[in-house]
Amino acid sequence: MKIEDLDYQLDNELSWRKKEITSLNSIALNINAQTDDASEKVLYKTVMKTLFLLLYSHWEGFIKKTSKIYLKYINEDKIVASELTKNFAALMLKKTINICSEKESMLSLSISHYLDFVEQHEGKLRKKFKVDVKLDQDFDDGFIQTFSNLNFKNYKNIINSLNLPLHNFYYNDNSKIEVKDVNGDLQKVEYLTYLLDFNLLMLRNAIAHGGNSLPDLSFENYRILEEKILFIMNQHKSDIQEYCYKKFYKQANFLTMNEYISTQKTHIEEFFFNIDKQANAAEFENENENITSTQEVHLELLNSN
Repeated sequence: MKIEDLDYQLDNELSWRKKEITSLNSIALNINAQTDDASEKVLYKTVMKTLFLLLYSHWEGFIKKTSKIYLKYINEDKIVASELTKNFAALMLKKTINICSEKESMLSLSISHYLDFVEQHEGKLRKKFKVDVKLDQDFDDGFIQTFSNLNFKNYKNIINSLNLPLHNFYYNDNSKIEVKDVNGDLQKVEYLTYLLDFNLLMLRNAIAHGGNSLPDLSFENYRILEEKILFIMNQHKSDIQEYCYKKFYKQANFLTMNEYISTQKTHIEEFFFNIDKQANAAEFENENENITSTQEVHLELLNSN
């Protein structure tokens, strides 16, 4: 695969998904959410549900497909496995490792089985990297697995499997968010856990399960979530491109890979800081408007008396 083909496939994967989301956004914006018309209210709620579901669908589909494109690109670069970062050797040996780790087989494994594994490992490291990647299949394969639930844990596993960067802001202590767990207890979680597990997935699951009692489905709440998810998707695409341009998947490029990751730190932190600042300011403004309108109602009642 040429680098131009990689760029085209990655750009296309993001652009068609953005177009679908934008098209549905325009429908939601053209519906008056404050209307007294019952049918319009139902339509608005239905469109908002669809938007949240579509956003999750594209989040999972995009990460899965572009990760496979990345693997396919490395496949076709025909590099000896020993020159790649160690995660790729692990991918090549995944089936063999699974056999050795099965509980049922552990009791029956002899030293010859382990020696055979070592030989396979050494033999594959001397060969060119090759794994079976099927771009046209949407379901999980043995290398890129979302389990139809691309939460932080599963996203992290995919990123680590490919040795792509899991950017520091997504999980460090300084960016953790306080949330309520299922028992109503407060806990601090990684920023990406908060964003994916406690927002995108929570809403997607609540809608998919068909309940009528749902969290905030306002367009403003959706818009902020959409911006954040699309940012991470775009960052994922940019990371793959940079890793392919500079061949960061090779062990020899370890230092320049770390330099690249460092350059992204400020960019990522500033994006999330600014969007959260805007969201908090808008929420504060809405609260003040509600207080003001309540005070005006009270004044009208007092004057009428």
